[in-house]
Amino acid sequence: MWAARHNFGWDVFVMSDNSFKSKARRHQKSTGTSYMRARRELDRRGDTGEAGDVPALADAAQMLSVLGLGEASVLDIAALWAARDLPVGTDERVNLGPLLRVPLGLGADGVPVWLDLKESADEGAGPHVLQVGKTGSGKSTVLRSMLAGLCAQHSPDLLQLVLVEAKSGEFEDFAGYPHTAAMLGPAAVMGPDDCGVALIELREERARALAAAGVAHIRHYRELRASAEGADLPSLPTVMVVVDEFPELQRSVAGCADVLDTLLRTGRSLGIHVVAVGQRGAGGSLINSRIVLRTLTAEDSHQVLGNADAHELPTGVGMYSPEPGAQAERFRGFLVPNDLIRDLGRRFAAAAAGPE
Repeated sequence: MWAARHNFGWDVFVMSDNSFKSKARRHQKSTGTSYMRARRELDRRGDTGEAGDVPALADAAQMLSVLGLGEASVLDIAALWAARDLPVGTDERVNLGPLLRVPLGLGADGVPVWLDLKESADEGAGPHVLQVGKTGSGKSTVLRSMLAGLCAQHSPDLLQLVLVEAKSGEFEDFAGYPHTAAMLGPAAVMGPDDCGVALIELREERARALAAAGVAHIRHYRELRASAEGADLPSLPTVMVVVDEFPELQRSVAGCADVLDTLLRTGRSLGIHVVAVGQRGAGGSLINSRIVLRTLTAEDSHQVLGNADAHELPTGVGMYSPEPGAQAERFRGFLVPNDLIRDLGRRFAAAAAGPE
């Protein structure tokens, strides 16, 4: 391998022809195709490097820069939140354009790759997303930067998180976020039924709020609240239900499979979005958007992407597809240290509290 210089100034590595041949052989073995076809497929997608054409580094400073926050001061955060507030009692048109969009990392030539969790009627690729990757693939790093990025752009009046843990401490750095409405699990701590009960209560509470306003869809609630008639309605934030080890919870926690299935089917109208995270894509058939890091097997990659491309991804590099069968974009996930995740939470709390 030989060193080259990316136009952003970071060192990257370009594969020699021998390395490319080795990668083609591995691709041939994982897909069962011919060697020449494997070479053509790799060449067609520009896969001549360990991470294709994505940068060798995507750090927290770059993420904040993409978000337009620079050093992310409390005043900057509060200003960004205020600029994205939905209208209340003004009869203005509700424009969701910049909402529920978050950069996953840097793709080709350092251009950000964005996830848009708005539903298709609002020109997004949501409302739900499936994230898959084996242990050590960088799955948690991408998830944490995604959640921090969403909170950086949305006030707690626009976005709330419900974090469902498979093991203790998975989301502890988000405990102090003003956006975190609930942390559920692990099942061994809560009891086998508590997770399902809590999610049922969330769904029923949201349905009651819509019914009390005389509407059946979150879109109509926002439109009503924007009118003079609905000026007194309370804010009804988007709820992001983040489920760690999604397939495992479906299998092992009593009642969770049915509840999660119901949320996936009905969450769209209630303003509830599910982020389903796991090592495999089982149980994600109701989800269009997919974020895939290195998978355990070529078959796992096929299940979520329709090809084996994710099986040999380098650590920290992912592929994003807005729907099954769509061309997936490669990206280098943002590496955001744990202490910065916590520090951002403190700044978000200060911004939510307002001026002293």
